[in-house]
Amino acid sequence: NVYEWLEGILEAMAKKHQLNSPTFLAKNLHLYPDFHGNRSPLADPSMVGMICGLTLASSMQDLALLYLATLQALVYGTRQIIEQLTASGHNITSVLMCGGLSNSSLFIHTHADALGTTTRNMQFSRRCKETKRNTSTSCQKF
Repeated sequence: NVYEWLEGILEAMAKKHQLNSPTFLAKNLHLYPDFHGNRSPLADPSMVGMICGLTLASSMQDLALLYLATLQALVYGTRQIIEQLTASGHNITSVLMCGGLSNSSLFIHTHADALGTTTRNMQFSRRCKETKRNTSTSCQKF
């Protein structure tokens, strides 16, 4: 899958740079993902996104770095939401993930690192994947 492919490129790059994790590969590339405004926690539709450190390079490694910066931006957006919930008195001890990016081990691990919580991937049966559109079928996790 595409996540494994991009993460394989990032792992190879981290190994080449003698890093334990690809996390620091994006140290010069930063992304703010509010390209359509911020829905939470600020609820400000006038906010805009940005990419800082983008070059004209177009290699697969550059695509993988942009993927990493995007993952990190999404994760820190989640952290901002959870910090707001915590400040309002909610106790968040774990995060259950579903959807396309939950297939990315790097996305899940980055959440766990940034949030300091248990982070799990919800896995549904094939039947649920096939019937989840336009249905109220209850899916059981493995």
